[in-house]
Amino acid sequence: PYEYFHLLYLVCLIVAADRMEHESSLARPLRTAAVLGLLGSFALVALAGTGPLFFAIHMAVAGIAWFTVTVLVFRSRAVGLGKRFSGMMAAITTLAQMAYVVFFALSASAPDQAYAFLHYTGFYDLFLQMLFGIGLIIWAMEDTERRLSTVHARAVDDTQRSRRRVQIDPLTDAYNRFFMDELRPTLSREPAGGSIVLIDVDGLKTINDNEGHEEGDKAIWTVAAAVKKLIRGDDY
Repeated sequence: PYEYFHLLYLVCLIVAADRMEHESSLARPLRTAAVLGLLGSFALVALAGTGPLFFAIHMAVAGIAWFTVTVLVFRSRAVGLGKRFSGMMAAITTLAQMAYVVFFALSASAPDQAYAFLHYTGFYDLFLQMLFGIGLIIWAMEDTERRLSTVHARAVDDTQRSRRRVQIDPLTDAYNRFFMDELRPTLSREPAGGSIVLIDVDGLKTINDNEGHEEGDKAIWTVAAAVKKLIRGDDY
């Protein structure tokens, strides 16, 4: 059971590291590992027993998994403290697993040679994996913040464009009545006040009736273009 659940944990770990870059599924690899891991665990215990050789192979499998995690982390295009810290802890954990393999293999070949620190491998692993998990949390928070910033910038841009479409007359590209209604309270609060000038175009109905509405639109556009050239740069 120890080896079996350890294999399932390693699969979840690899998928978690991959999901930081891709929307990969956990269900399929976990189902595969649930079947193959059961066979592999029984085979490992049957061949190696529960002594140092078992732990040497056990740590070798963990080392391969952590190496895969390290590659997935550093291959990611993300930037930030979380990714760098996670990658560093994954690399350190990989090196620790490889060191375990060497010393457990030596213990298997020389049973009379004892390495006291191997009794605390579970503590070392827990500490390293806890730090790796903290790195993943920081990475996820940074990624979420980056995505929210992108969504916010896009929403602001869409709002500004929508607002401009509402406030700009499509024929003359001049500000319309909606913009004036919004501007009037601002003018009333200014110490110097402000002025609103109304311009009436004579003969526009005659142009529309005799020349058509297209020529009438051209007349309106011509007047608006002339006014734009006459007003100051900070006027509307």
